[in-house]
Amino acid sequence: MWEFSLFFPNELFNYFCQFETELKLICQNEKNCIRVVAGEPNVFAVAMPKKVYEQNILFIKEKIIQSILVFYKPKTIIHDIRDFSINDQNNKMLIDILTNFEIESDKKEIFSKLSLCSRLYLDSFVHFRLKSMLAAWKEMATLINQNSIFLIDDKVKIDLMRFLMNGISNKSSDVVLDYSNGNIKFVQNGKELSVIEKIFYAKDIYDNLLFMLISKSPKKITISNYQMFDANFVNSVFNLFGDSVKLIQ
Repeated sequence: MWEFSLFFPNELFNYFCQFETELKLICQNEKNCIRVVAGEPNVFAVAMPKKVYEQNILFIKEKIIQSILVFYKPKTIIHDIRDFSINDQNNKMLIDILTNFEIESDKKEIFSKLSLCSRLYLDSFVHFRLKSMLAAWKEMATLINQNSIFLIDDKVKIDLMRFLMNGISNKSSDVVLDYSNGNIKFVQNGKELSVIEKIFYAKDIYDNLLFMLISKSPKKITISNYQMFDANFVNSVFNLFGDSVKLIQ
């Protein structure tokens, strides 16, 4: 049997609950014990046959890496920017973009250092094994501080964000957002994806939805039943993606 315990902070509790659900679904026809246990710290505990672990090691690693990048990276950047309010919508979008900026190289570096031994303390792993990466994230904040004029003028800030979007690799050619029966559907290249509540600074589903759009950086966005969507969300999408956005009633 492969047994593994991952200790993580409270801000990632919903994220690992979702991870638990996804991994249980993948392993539903195999012997397994997969649980999230609340405590100080919280624990994501897994036990499964070694063969099943070997079949799913890439998925497990990818989910752990993603947890680092959706929590520690934005948290580090936000902490080091002076006089920065994450309650401001444009500031929130800027953090979304900086979090996804050059994220593929971040993933490769973390993957090379991540070993799934019997126990993993996420805080310790990040602060001791990813020191150079933390320094690079802090440098992002330093650059913002050195050019603080970008944070004062919203028009300049939006121009900056559009420029930074060039540093996010296109992962999809087409995204369709649809609001029906009280639910929002996120369809990427014809495949529906779950809108996961995982961004610790998000206030509602629209913040998570915007983060997902930025991470996918699509060439085309169609918003169906757009009048059902939050007007501020639609405006933010237009500010970032401009002519790539199509609205359908």
